[in-house]
Amino acid sequence: MATLRSIFWLNIALNVAYPFLFNFDFVFKSGEFYGDDGSFWGNLTVELLGAALGAVVTVGLFVWALWNGKNKESEAKNDIENERLLYLHHLVSNSIMFTEHFRDSLNKFYFDFEKDQMILSQLDQLPSNDLQRITHNIDREIHFHAYRIHVKRQGILKFYGSLDYIEQVRTQIFDSLGKAKTHDFERKLTLREKFDELTDHCRVYLQNYKLGEIYKKKERDKVNRHLRIHIKITQINPVDYEDMAIYFAKPLVAYYVGNDIKELSPDFIEIAMLASKIIKLPNEIKANNRRVAESFKSYADDVSPVLEKLQEEFRDLDGYCNKMFPDQSCIPPVRRSVPLLCGVFRRETPYSK
Repeated sequence: MATLRSIFWLNIALNVAYPFLFNFDFVFKSGEFYGDDGSFWGNLTVELLGAALGAVVTVGLFVWALWNGKNKESEAKNDIENERLLYLHHLVSNSIMFTEHFRDSLNKFYFDFEKDQMILSQLDQLPSNDLQRITHNIDREIHFHAYRIHVKRQGILKFYGSLDYIEQVRTQIFDSLGKAKTHDFERKLTLREKFDELTDHCRVYLQNYKLGEIYKKKERDKVNRHLRIHIKITQINPVDYEDMAIYFAKPLVAYYVGNDIKELSPDFIEIAMLASKIIKLPNEIKANNRRVAESFKSYADDVSPVLEKLQEEFRDLDGYCNKMFPDQSCIPPVRRSVPLLCGVFRRETPYSK
């Protein structure tokens, strides 16, 4: 722009100075300083008028060039800003869709827990890439200015806040779920080892009975019956620890409690002590799972009003982009509802008592 101005002023100077220099040189060389018949001043007048006309044309071209350049710059800036708004629309739209599905998945997680409290189910989720981009990666300031210039509303700051909250919840949920699953795996591994130990003790006990070292038939029948039930359970579902505790460990403890200790063999007392430690573990696992499931349900309840607010705040941007880009504006997110099953389901067991 500075070079253009320099050329402009140089052009003006040459146009104005040229008539004087030309006529002065002509008169000086011909010696016509006196007795002029007026042709010199006439020629000078014509030259001045020509120079003035050239200057006017130059000024006009310069002004037009400046206007045209600024106009093109403005159009280019508007195009860039509108593309930013279209991209922002895409990110927010997909984030809304993710949040709807995420909330429904949290509710489903809770009701899956109610059906089987020993299980921590997986969270059914959509990819959260766009939510992470809008909360961590994009330059929010330039999108804010584009929004304020073209949409002319305050909603962008509000839905930035809503999206930040949703991303914070998402991070906390998956961090909590990862820790809970690790803890759940460790507790169930311990439970599995305890059941294996109890099974081995029962088998040794029955082997000793056959050898004649134990003569208490009723005690032996109790161990033999519930060991068979345990084997049947593991054949159907090797991780059904709750039924293993109910139909294997608990009856052995109940028999111990219901009889005089003097009438029980030392081997059976050892079996009963081991079984008493086992029956506590499923309840501990269920209690821990309940804390996780209830916290997820609470998060789902908290996210719902934030989601409604986000959808309301998004309407201005959605309307603007649908108007400016009718051929490529994003389709409004469709809610993918997950059917929620209420109530606690108690399973019927196929095992005999």
